[in-house]
Amino acid sequence: MKILQELSQYRFSRYFKLLFVVWDVLLLNFAIVLSALIRFGSLDRLFQKEVQTISLLANLIWIGLLLYKDSFRIIRIEPIESILKRTIKKVIIHAALTAIFVFFLKYSEISRLRLVYFYCFFFGLLMVSRYLSMKILKGIRAKGYNFRKFIIVG
Repeated sequence: MKILQELSQYRFSRYFKLLFVVWDVLLLNFAIVLSALIRFGSLDRLFQKEVQTISLLANLIWIGLLLYKDSFRIIRIEPIESILKRTIKKVIIHAALTAIFVFFLKYSEISRLRLVYFYCFFFGLLMVSRYLSMKILKGIRAKGYNFRKFIIVG
């Protein structure tokens, strides 16, 4: 694990939030493409103006939700139930805000079934991603890396 020894000399924690946001946006867009493929069998409908507008709004809403109240705080020991609860809450808020935009913009070309597929895929991808990142981080810490040293005075 020479690579971990080399990397442990640098402080990457300041970049974790940016990395997590970018990763989540990639998962969100993958879920958009996957839901269109499952629902319609092709990606032709993704290029409609209404669908592109909702996709852009979905990305912006998700980024806003992630940055609101420090959603990606790195907690040393956090149970999976806590992560699950936080993720469900964010996905429900995202779905509600997206539905409000679809309703008030009167976008009739948006497939409701595709939105259901999208949220199922997106939630599944998020939970697998969160679980795997938690396991990888735990494994790295078990090898003696990614620890913080501090002194308590008093």
